[in-house]
Amino acid sequence: MAGGGVKALAGRQAALDKVRSQLTGPQPERKRLRRPWRHVTDLTPGAVLAYRVSSGRLVLLRVSHIDDDRVGCAPILTLVRYLGDALPSQQEIDRLPDAVDGSCPLGIPIDGVMNAMVFRVAVHRKKDPDYRALGFEPLAGVLQPRPGDERFDSLLCSYTHWEGLASIMEWYAGCH
Repeated sequence: MAGGGVKALAGRQAALDKVRSQLTGPQPERKRLRRPWRHVTDLTPGAVLAYRVSSGRLVLLRVSHIDDDRVGCAPILTLVRYLGDALPSQQEIDRLPDAVDGSCPLGIPIDGVMNAMVFRVAVHRKKDPDYRALGFEPLAGVLQPRPGDERFDSLLCSYTHWEGLASIMEWYAGCH
């Protein structure tokens, strides 16, 4: 073995001896780990959110259900086929269909890139703004579950955050 090989071997042996003494020697005191932060939404299934886009018109979304997993509890929102200047009455909202057929709230076709009408809206960090801070206002009253809500699972929806959803709503309203 060359002179460099013997020196390298001695260095490796010293490192292994150090690790062995750390593993077999006295251990440090247990450290208490902090549980990771997990966002939990205050929205409930059936809640309806109104969002006023920059043109002044209102877009409506409803909470079809809540997706609860190990990293958070996020609402699954379905776009409602409505784009108007004023809030509709509760009776009108009850009759409004979901816009899940690949068209804008007004029935204008959407290209293949932006065809999602169901969104899983997550909050990843404590400092991320919540829906109220971005202009999404919950309306009084709730909608009853609709047939097919169970098909809007987290695999079939677009993942976004509240700021991203606001941008998407601007885009949808702009297709009028």
